[in-house]
Amino acid sequence: VVGLHAFALESCQILVKAEIALGSFAYNAAIYAYGASGNTDEALNVFMRMQDKGVEPDVVTLIHLVSCYGKTGMVEGIKRIHSQLKYGDIEPSVSVYEAIISAYRNTNRNDLAELVNQEIKFAFDVKPCFDFDTEDVSEESSFSPQASEEEARDAYSNFGHA
Repeated sequence: VVGLHAFALESCQILVKAEIALGSFAYNAAIYAYGASGNTDEALNVFMRMQDKGVEPDVVTLIHLVSCYGKTGMVEGIKRIHSQLKYGDIEPSVSVYEAIISAYRNTNRNDLAELVNQEIKFAFDVKPCFDFDTEDVSEESSFSPQASEEEARDAYSNFGHA
């Protein structure tokens, strides 16, 4: 397994540094791989390269980015994405809201997670994602670490077929 992770990270490094045009799917894969391996600094560098190349972040990008911010305790990064979502700079998505809640919880900012939990309830008229009295994820929540991977596969399979 370790060799597979090392190969994936090496592949990401080669792919992202190549002088070819990449779409959001390739950048998302690299951000996810670096974030999952704990190398959040490199994941954030890939995101900055993505922006420098003019590639717009999609829902999957934002989920992976928020996850990186949560893992490293970068509350201001989570707040920035939350603010963009809240004020319409990013199209509202239950998955991104749920990722923000999870990231806030990872940084022990349950107060902010609860606020976002209430926002999602009103924005989408859904049951809150988390039960903050018990601090367990409710069964009604659709967020899982694999959710973003599934969205990435769906986006990739629909790429060019729209």
